[in-house]
Amino acid sequence: MNKSFIIACGLLLGLSACDKATDYLKSTSQGTLALNVGAQAPTSLTRANDISTADFPVSIEGQGELAEWTRSYDKASNLPTSILMPAGKYLITAHTPGELLRQMSAPYYLGSEEVEIMEGVTNRKEIVCTMANSRIRLELTDNFKAQFQSWTITIDDGSAQALSYNKTSDYSDTFLRFADKTLSFTVNVTAITTDGNSIYSSNTYTKNSSTEGYMDIEDPYFSGGESITIRFEPAVDPNGYVTGIGVTANIVFDNFDEAVDIELQDEGGSVDPEPGPTPGGDEITVTFKDGKNQFTVPYMMTTGFPEVQVDFAFPTGLQNLYVSVAGSEDFEFACSLMGLTEGDGLDLAGSEAGALSDLFALPTVGATTYSFTLNETLWSLLTCAPGYPGVQTFTLKAVDKNGTSKSGSLTITITE
Repeated sequence: MNKSFIIACGLLLGLSACDKATDYLKSTSQGTLALNVGAQAPTSLTRANDISTADFPVSIEGQGELAEWTRSYDKASNLPTSILMPAGKYLITAHTPGELLRQMSAPYYLGSEEVEIMEGVTNRKEIVCTMANSRIRLELTDNFKAQFQSWTITIDDGSAQALSYNKTSDYSDTFLRFADKTLSFTVNVTAITTDGNSIYSSNTYTKNSSTEGYMDIEDPYFSGGESITIRFEPAVDPNGYVTGIGVTANIVFDNFDEAVDIELQDEGGSVDPEPGPTPGGDEITVTFKDGKNQFTVPYMMTTGFPEVQVDFAFPTGLQNLYVSVAGSEDFEFACSLMGLTEGDGLDLAGSEAGALSDLFALPTVGATTYSFTLNETLWSLLTCAPGYPGVQTFTLKAVDKNGTSKSGSLTITITE
């Protein structure tokens, strides 16, 4: 086909589309939009109070009968002084360049508002973008670093992807997009003391359990703009032995200046704006046989292993069952080859875990119960074939069909 003919057809189609849009404007009542884009940083981010929005993408989408009328601008700086458009309602959105991700190294600003364009007038509007993620800061005291040789910290908001840290992680501020309608988050810590003892801590914090300021906050969810600091300190008895881990959290609300403590969930109130899982109903349960989750056995042990069993119940059906590990260098290296040392670890209900079916029964998606048993084959791998002396900790995280989760920790100490 002649190239000139193809180009001509393209031009005709383009002109036709332009004429159609022009005719549409002529056939409807019109108004003018003078649009400006701004951004407001939380007061806790003092160094970012002046935010340039010049490169923020902007979209204008007609609503209802105007659904086909849209405009997009790559940068707010490219917005015309005024935009002639049909009278009616529009959704205007502006945001930081790029996509809002679960975990970021910088704040992400987003603004969205429905605007009505009135006929025959210039409608002036400013879209104000606010922080859509929350700053998470972890503070490990020097005493914590001195008392523990290794540790794994997870921050779990009930979604399928928890934040995970260990001794070698980057502890720079993280900007987290909490899962939708997150009322609380759980901080899990498994740490190995310099004496080789395993310490486990799990604390849950809710936004409405902050000691001050919450009564002035309308939103009960962690929905963006908060600055949360979590501090870790070992608990030491008078004889100098580490007996636990002290975890404290404080929060600076959006547009507030001072940090306030978040009390543990058991000590504070709760918010239940919508029907949700009830204890004994849809709640996931993780149960260790006889309540034991810590075991000590000698290196090269070949028989008479302790009975280890973990029972899970997922009333709404299993979606994922992750296992991750932390322990001796050799053990972590071996487990890293199976993806057990990064993030939430390996999903035992996923296809990647298929090769493990020769070692033990795997869970299936949709199941309502599952039992994991540390059988003789697994014990032998740990103790003598090849064997991994040291303190080895397994974190099991169950996620159900509703996206809620619950974790448990199993610690095996193998002495030489």
